[in-house]
Formats: sequence, structure tokens, C-alpha cells
Amino acid sequence: QLIALIGFLVGVSFIFFIPQEIAPNLGYVFLGGFLAISAMLLPGISGSFILLIMGIYGFMLGVLHDIFGNLNYFLIFILGVIVGVVIMSRVVGFLFRKNKPATLYLLVGLVLGSLSVPFRIIYNSSSNFGARAWLLVGVLFFLGAVFSSELTRVSKVRRVA
Repeated sequence: QLIALIGFLVGVSFIFFIPQEIAPNLGYVFLGGFLAISAMLLPGISGSFILLIMGIYGFMLGVLHDIFGNLNYFLIFILGVIVGVVIMSRVVGFLFRKNKPATLYLLVGLVLGSLSVPFRIIYNSSSNFGARAWLLVGVLFFLGAVFSSELTRVSKVRRVA
């Protein structure tokens, strides 16, 4: 499906985002909360990854370590999270009602495409990431796929019986 390819390409595009450190303002913190929770409602992307890309992950950890000293940032972030949950849950619900298969294809493509991000991080952080490591990744991926397929098959057999 074309929609799965689009989701895959969007997921792969995350590999090109380089986390930046910035001095966030309240609007940016609100946007961070909104986008982080939105990502957490969709499989394949973590909210912390979004905060890393935006450059406010460390900042928000600091806010959590001193909530009362940074109450304004904390409350704005929480407000962004609440607005994000309300809006994105309705958007995802609407997309499922409108065209469930296309939405699922998009989400699967997004999950598969975003797998490139951890590979890049591992590859860049390890100087000895060679053929043996890629072979291990391939074997573990294959075993995970087999395990997942078997769980699906067993659950279908148990439902029939």
C-alpha cells in the first residue's frame, strides 16, 4: 500500500533529525508536551525521542527535579500533554472510523521506518559495529518475527478451540 510506504518514509526521515539544545520558552514547552504525548499515542515513536529532537529532554528532566522552582514550565508542559491527548485521540479515532486499514498501514510503516533511528544511534556510538553485529541484529530480528508469528498463531488456535 502507498500509505504504508508514506508512513515508512516519515519514520525513516527521523534519522535525519539531530537533537539540538535550546533555551525553551513557555510556548515551546507547551508544543513539546503536545508532540510528546501525540507520539506516545502512536506506535513507533516515543515521546522522549520527540523531546530529544526538540532539545528539551534534558531541560524537562531539570524541571522535574525542581518542580516547585519551575512550576510554570511544568504546568505548561502538562497543559500541552492534556491538549495533545484530547486532540490526537480524536484524530486517531476519526482516522480509524474513516479508513481503518489505511490507518493501520500508515502506523505499521511508521513503526518500521522509525526502526532506522536506533540503528543509527547504535552505529554512530560504536566504533566496532561490523559484520558480526549486523549478523546478530539480523538473527535477533528474524527470531523476533518468528516469535511474534507463533504467538499470533497460538492465540488464533486458542480462540477457535
